[in-house]
Amino acid sequence: MPAPRDVTLAPIPGQLGTLCAILYTIITILSLVYFIPLLPSSTAYTVYYWAIKLTCIADAVHAFTALGRPRLTQDYAAQLAQDERVHHFLMALVQIAGPMSFLGLIPCFIRSLAYSLTQFKGAAAGPSRAFADSIDKFTFLPEETRTRMKTMLRELVTSNIRSGQVDSLVAYAEVVLALAQIPLVFTPAGSILFLLIVWQLMRMRYFLSPYVRRAFNFFHNRVFLPALRTQYVPQPVLRGYQFITDKAWSFVDPVQIQQAAQQAQQGGSQGGGLMGNCTIA
Repeated sequence: MPAPRDVTLAPIPGQLGTLCAILYTIITILSLVYFIPLLPSSTAYTVYYWAIKLTCIADAVHAFTALGRPRLTQDYAAQLAQDERVHHFLMALVQIAGPMSFLGLIPCFIRSLAYSLTQFKGAAAGPSRAFADSIDKFTFLPEETRTRMKTMLRELVTSNIRSGQVDSLVAYAEVVLALAQIPLVFTPAGSILFLLIVWQLMRMRYFLSPYVRRAFNFFHNRVFLPALRTQYVPQPVLRGYQFITDKAWSFVDPVQIQQAAQQAQQGGSQGGGLMGNCTIA
């Protein structure tokens, strides 16, 4: 598997880049509006699902600009499977059918904020540098203040956002969203169908994304195990958690999957199973 894509985010070129910048900016604004707890429920519902729908469109356009037109080739299929932008699109698409959730909008907000800042920072780089150079004309300000202002503006223009940082934050937010669906399914706010779809998608993400693997390992090793190994938690609870995690690991561990496939193939070749006992006279 190739190394994860970790490059400096650059403005998306062309007219599609302008469209993505507008969409991501609108998503950022809608997310901030939704996070305000004073909205009526009907308004919050509309704002939430419009933010999710626009995220699907923006992620699809962004992936199209990066990967090019769809092609019926194995190389293109491999690029789709390994590209984080495509994974983000699928997660947003799944959330359209899911219940409204504060956690569900956080991954969309992180991506939209990072991409909109990157897009507009590129357009504002020239004017920002010109303004920083003109600060020396503000003679009514102390020299130390003018120097600090110039330094802050230049750092703001030259500072870069790494794609790995964005993908890592999104992965942590998506893992929290997936974990939250387990207790939520026992409440009226949860959905069994959405739980199954999200965890199936996270299983695929675990295979293909090192950021998702890192996020799951963090919660497993740094959060759940230390909490369950305290003296206040009964041992059966810890053993139950370890049993569940071992079962879950067997679904994503390549070695165990390959061994199971080889055993199934050997069983089939030896005439195992229901059809193995059938004879035709």
